[in-house]
Amino acid sequence: MVARSRYAYGFIPINIGISFGMFYIIGLFYKISSMGFLYYGVIPFSLFFAPLMLYVMLRRRKNSFSVGEWSVYKALMNHKAIYISSIIFYIFSIFFLESYSFTIPSAVSNDIFYIFTGALTAYYLIVGFGIAGVGMEIKKKRKSLENMSDQK
Repeated sequence: MVARSRYAYGFIPINIGISFGMFYIIGLFYKISSMGFLYYGVIPFSLFFAPLMLYVMLRRRKNSFSVGEWSVYKALMNHKAIYISSIIFYIFSIFFLESYSFTIPSAVSNDIFYIFTGALTAYYLIVGFGIAGVGMEIKKKRKSLENMSDQK
C-alpha cells in the first residue's frame, strides 16, 4: 500500500517517529536498563532498514511494470481489517521489542509477551482470511470472464 502511493517517502519519517516515540513512551513509565538496544536495534532499523525496505518495494513496483497510484484512503477503506491489523501489529511489535531495554517487572513482561503472541495469532488469522477473500474475488472474476467468453 505504501509503495503504490504518492506519499511513499512519508513512510520513512513515520517509521522513525514510531520507533523513537515508543522508546520515549515506555521510558515515561520504566527505567532504561540497556541503552544499547536503542543504538543497536532502533536506530539501525529506523535509519537503515526502513528506507531500504521502501527502496526495495519501489524497485519491485518499477520492475514489475506496475502503473498508477493507489489512494491510501481507498485501499484502507476497501481492506480495513487487513491494513488496520497490519498497522496495529507493526506498532505493537516495535513496542514489544523495545520493552527489552527497560527494567520491566517479570509479570508485566509476561503479560506483554502473551498479548504479543495473541496479536500475532490474530494478525495471521486476519491476513489469512483476507488473502482467501482476495483469492475468491479473483476466482469469481475469472469465472465470470469464462462465462462471458463461452456465451460468445
